[in-house]
Amino acid sequence: MKMKNMLIGGMSLALVACISVGGTLAYLSDNTGTMTNTFKFGTLEVTQKESDGTNNVSNSGSLTYEDLVPGDTVKKEVKISLTDHNVDAYVYVAVKNSNETLVKYGNGDDEAFKAGVGSDWREVKSDQVSGYDLYVYTGNTEAAKAVTNFTDSVLFANAQVQDAGTGSDTVGDDTTIQIASYAIQADHVTGHEDKAIDYFDSYAWN
Repeated sequence: MKMKNMLIGGMSLALVACISVGGTLAYLSDNTGTMTNTFKFGTLEVTQKESDGTNNVSNSGSLTYEDLVPGDTVKKEVKISLTDHNVDAYVYVAVKNSNETLVKYGNGDDEAFKAGVGSDWREVKSDQVSGYDLYVYTGNTEAAKAVTNFTDSVLFANAQVQDAGTGSDTVGDDTTIQIASYAIQADHVTGHEDKAIDYFDSYAWN
């Protein structure tokens, strides 16, 4: 019986030893680490600024012209820029004139005044455009031009009060000219012109 107990005890010790050895065995492993992909998006920013020769405003700012009479030509230089430029874009500008018979925008002084816009811009002729004039940047070419940047492209430089021909002591109600700009990415987007018109119709004058 004593011998049997000793045998059992020895076997138990041997089993414990085997478990202990098995528990400390080294093993092979490997890993890849973490791969991180970062997606950085392009940016575009269209800005507009205006000067009357003394005061300067930008984007949604405003200027007021006082004590005008028929025949006056005032400096109203509107410049458009496309900045933060790493995305090709089409740029549109809308001009809303509350009384285009009385006040016209254009270039040139006094008798040399000519209504219209600078050579970088072309008027968009569309039945969908109503209540404002729409222009697209062409960079002095015939067609709309997708660009990554341009700086201080002059839309027009002056405004002129026309002869009202009323013969009265007043010319008429105050007239406003509103200007809004819109840029849209060129790649992977169709119907840029339609989207610009939708924007001006829905948001620009609100």
